[in-house]
Amino acid sequence: MKAESELGDTPKREELDAAINQARSTLLKALSLPTSTPDDHPKLQGLTPPFKAQLRQKSKEILIEEELRRRRCVNCRPDIMAILDEMLDRRAIKMNLANEGFEARKKEEEVAAKKRKAENDAQWEGNALTFRTSALVVSHLCFIETREQRVDSWRSFTNTSKKKKKQKADVLG
Repeated sequence: MKAESELGDTPKREELDAAINQARSTLLKALSLPTSTPDDHPKLQGLTPPFKAQLRQKSKEILIEEELRRRRCVNCRPDIMAILDEMLDRRAIKMNLANEGFEARKKEEEVAAKKRKAENDAQWEGNALTFRTSALVVSHLCFIETREQRVDSWRSFTNTSKKKKKQKADVLG
């Protein structure tokens, strides 16, 4: 019942999800796989012990470490708590650095995607394009026909093409 009530409690559920995600990313990094690797990946299938068992064990370790840190019990020896704190701090620092790197890559990809979209739009419209990336201002001129030229060519095509008129068949009788 306690597990069910904790899973129903949103903040506790988020803490559990975060611990499981941290354990999963730690295991995948140890296996030199990206964190976006699906659970049914071939490299994860043949592991001994199985990936799910390793994930369960690593999640349990992380949850235990977090609980020990949270309690900071009076009965605990200070040297053990210092070691645990240092261990948790190192892991937190590593996770923060990894997240910062991921966020930086994501921002760079977003900037590149916006740049590509702006270039494609400008190329389609045939306009000069100016955009800002970090501290650089890049100017790009497209020498493709403009939209107006395309529309004019279509209009001239539709005006010059002659429609064949149906000849009325003479009805006998």
